[in-house]
Amino acid sequence: MLTSANNSVYSQLENIKNSGFPITDFSLGIGSISFLNNLDIARLKNIGVTILSYNPEGGHTPAAEFKERFTDSDNNPLVQFAKWGENNGFKTFWAPLRNDADSTPDSVIKRIYAAGMDGLGLQEQQFIEKSCPSVRTVKVKETLNRHRQLAGKPIETTVQIMANRCLRADNVSCADAIVYPYQHCQLFVNNIKDEINALGVWPSTDDLNFIKTLRSDSLLPTASITPTPTSPTITPSPTVTPTVVPITVVACNKKKYGDADCDGKISGIDYSIWLNSQCYPHQGKVCLDLRANFNQDKYVDGLDFVIWLNNRGKN
Repeated sequence: MLTSANNSVYSQLENIKNSGFPITDFSLGIGSISFLNNLDIARLKNIGVTILSYNPEGGHTPAAEFKERFTDSDNNPLVQFAKWGENNGFKTFWAPLRNDADSTPDSVIKRIYAAGMDGLGLQEQQFIEKSCPSVRTVKVKETLNRHRQLAGKPIETTVQIMANRCLRADNVSCADAIVYPYQHCQLFVNNIKDEINALGVWPSTDDLNFIKTLRSDSLLPTASITPTPTSPTITPSPTVTPTVVPITVVACNKKKYGDADCDGKISGIDYSIWLNSQCYPHQGKVCLDLRANFNQDKYVDGLDFVIWLNNRGKN
């Protein structure tokens, strides 16, 4: 996102364009409408930028401009942004925090879309760690439906989330059983995917693994997932103290790549072994099944899942 007039965003976008990745559309976010007059329009269009998004937010938007975002007049910076986009051949998206989108009066929303705003890109970052997927789904759908109705025309909608916050959200106490990394956000995305045109992933750590998880058909969560116990149930008799025997771990060439059963393939079977033998450091217990301990740290956890995910399907 462009947050200063001297941002080197052009060269960054050109490097991505020339990288060979199959990217067909580029978008550019701005933090203030003051940057519009300094944009190199021809250069942006040559790169392939077709969408501009505006995120008025405290911290990178000038205070006076930020205060005007709820104003029902042509002085509203969102109205000015939408008109600028129409005049210069760009699609325009409003990218507010969801609570800002909800707090905007109906009359202002109507004016913004009437001025030419093409879409709404809700930022869900700050809500990811504060609510459960089912609750957040309802709130997002309510916001999207309100804006669609007030726009009086078809608008494109996106939701923006952040990978590292999604990983932390797995610790939120919810009714949904979280059994693998990023499942909290995957549940949310699955719930809203029919409501949006695209999903935006803000740059953060571990983006690649996050995106792979979202796209993994074999990992679509269901409400009925019940992990199998990692060891047999033992009922001790008064006179015998049973010994719990760990499952024997067989060494093989592809173990470090995610081959839990050592059949030479990285497959869903290996994922099932990982799923049913999870054992995390904070649990304070002895891990009895280390077949899916691919990084050899004596635990079966999210790090091992990422190893399996990165090598899934490789033989």
